[in-house]
Amino acid sequence: MTRRIGIPLVVLALLLACGYSVPPEPTRRAQCDQLDEVVGQVELVASAERGEGGGRLSPRGTRLLLYIGGEPYILDVATGQKERVVVDCVSATQWVTDDLLLVYCAIDHYYMVDTHDLDNMVTTDLSLVWFSETDLQGAEALLFQAGQVYVLERGVGAARRHVITLGGDTSHMLLLPLPGRDAAVDDLLARIPHQVVPEPRTRAPRYDAPNGQFYASPGSGGVKIYTTDDKLVARAFKSGWNHGILGWAYDSSGVYFKLTIDTTDGAVIYPWVPVFKLLAPTPSPGE
Repeated sequence: MTRRIGIPLVVLALLLACGYSVPPEPTRRAQCDQLDEVVGQVELVASAERGEGGGRLSPRGTRLLLYIGGEPYILDVATGQKERVVVDCVSATQWVTDDLLLVYCAIDHYYMVDTHDLDNMVTTDLSLVWFSETDLQGAEALLFQAGQVYVLERGVGAARRHVITLGGDTSHMLLLPLPGRDAAVDDLLARIPHQVVPEPRTRAPRYDAPNGQFYASPGSGGVKIYTTDDKLVARAFKSGWNHGILGWAYDSSGVYFKLTIDTTDGAVIYPWVPVFKLLAPTPSPGE
């Protein structure tokens, strides 16, 4: 089952024994959802008080993976619809396309979740196959018969080159030697039509809006939105917390970010990860 977020009771008891004044859990959850400073407007998307949190935005900003009660859900950014992802467990995730979500379950078990239709999401169990430098004929056959091939810049799980094949008789997760380790693997992939899946950006200095009118930047002063001529137009800040930008909404209406407390002790008391949307300003009529 999916691992649920909770506070280790032993650690919490030690903090109390050492004289720490720890508010009750409902108070702590509510505190997570509060920002210290806001310039412009901000929306609370995943609330710690409601048992929501986490967050991973799809590449074009149309889908948001979040957790409700420890279970994974997909949020349609445009409509607000939320639907649960039904898988055995979740150890790590990565968006492959704006609709395809790769889910890694511990002990090298992979699923591909097609979220195009949230009412009828399709989960495919990927057959895991390892290949060595001296045994690539089987990999070549699987790659050529696949309908779609995705090569991850950075894999989820084992330290190998991760290649996903969809379609054909069976969908696979192929684990090949890492880039640069074997010219035969590089030559093979060069002959196969495929899509490279970039490594998710987690600490980029700048995130440009799809419409090209704004950019967002994280830092010690929180999350900030600027115009292209560097004019600050929106800001959200919470002291003592890390501000992780997830990306822009597909329509450039705002940038999504999550909050995590920046100390180990604090993470014991405040383990929740709320998600917010800092809104970009909209032009007034006639502008």
